[in-house]
Amino acid sequence: MDNNKYIRNLLWGILSYYICANILILYIPRVICAVLDLLCIITILYSFVRAPKRSLNTDFDVKIVYSFFLIWGLGIAMRGLLSYNNFLDMRECITSSEAFLTYLLPFIFFLKVDYNLFYYLKKIGFICLLLGLLFFCLNINDLFLHAQEFYAELITSDIEGKYLILGRCGVQSALAFPLFLFYIGGYFRKKEQYFFLACFILSIVTVAYAGRRGGIVTLLLYLFAPYFIKLKIKKIFFLLLSISIIYYYGIDYLENSFSILSNRMYDDTRTWAEMEFYKGMSYTDWLFGKGSTGTFYSPAFGTKRNVVETGYLHLALKGGIFYSIAWVYLLCVSFIKGLFAHSRMVRVMSFYIFPFIPGLYLFGHPVLDFSFFILWICIICCNSSKIRNSDINFLKSMNG
Repeated sequence: MDNNKYIRNLLWGILSYYICANILILYIPRVICAVLDLLCIITILYSFVRAPKRSLNTDFDVKIVYSFFLIWGLGIAMRGLLSYNNFLDMRECITSSEAFLTYLLPFIFFLKVDYNLFYYLKKIGFICLLLGLLFFCLNINDLFLHAQEFYAELITSDIEGKYLILGRCGVQSALAFPLFLFYIGGYFRKKEQYFFLACFILSIVTVAYAGRRGGIVTLLLYLFAPYFIKLKIKKIFFLLLSISIIYYYGIDYLENSFSILSNRMYDDTRTWAEMEFYKGMSYTDWLFGKGSTGTFYSPAFGTKRNVVETGYLHLALKGGIFYSIAWVYLLCVSFIKGLFAHSRMVRVMSFYIFPFIPGLYLFGHPVLDFSFFILWICIICCNSSKIRNSDINFLKSMNG
């Protein structure tokens, strides 16, 4: 039996799910999208069950924290499912990348990490870039030519409208994630490097037009990560100096061409939402959370909200403060261990993990997509002493 096909099908399933949940939903009825989502989820689950698993050669502290995170997360997921009275409503929870599925994602911790995984990841990564370019061309009128008018709707649109608009501006960057590890490590041929950078910069421009400050910070951290991983102080100094000069002399251009970003640059758009969240949390909620479908009342919107943009508070909303702390611990410890690893591959992975740490304040909370799938692969490698101390490099093999 060819186990590689299950790895390949798993990655195809994740990509297909993302396309159904974030792109096709813009063009076809939600009911059809929900059916396609379910088919993709079945493919993902079946492929994962049949894919080869690894022996848990993991640091003891992470085993303990991970076990709590996984078991507690499954409890959060089941609380969400049991809050519904009928299957139709339950289906919506199951197919949402931010509800039930995100609590199944930690099972990736058991997946075998080898050359085949990264081989298929790179293949699918370039297909993702082509899909991103196609999506941009189909939506160029909204995303670029009349972008300011389009994104200005963010200010006045309802919750569903915001979801659709933000979904469009994030497609290019989301589809670039499968190749970030190869970019950070410098494991591209020249033509691959140029193609990736062109698509990546297009992603940054699109997100900048939408005024998504957190997204820009994350993408810029990845863009400049190759300079930092080599730890060449002179290059880093000139890089920071160049950024400062460009920002100082380009502020007028920024205000004219990226008006939404310039208007939101220094605005406090979080404190009011966080205060509403605090008021909606009882002592019990802080300990145990409200489950995967948990909400809090927002007077500003006049309705209940199931998302807190501040990531660590969102985790506390769903699973309580200890669940949030466990996720922060996994990210921080993985980054630190990876940063000082003997393996260059693992050091590259630590630089992939790092933007997720400030991202917990900016917007980040786990969802089922490639970015968090790869994040769990990095957590596996950074917390395995065997991999950290070896010379094995699954990424470099792709360059041959």
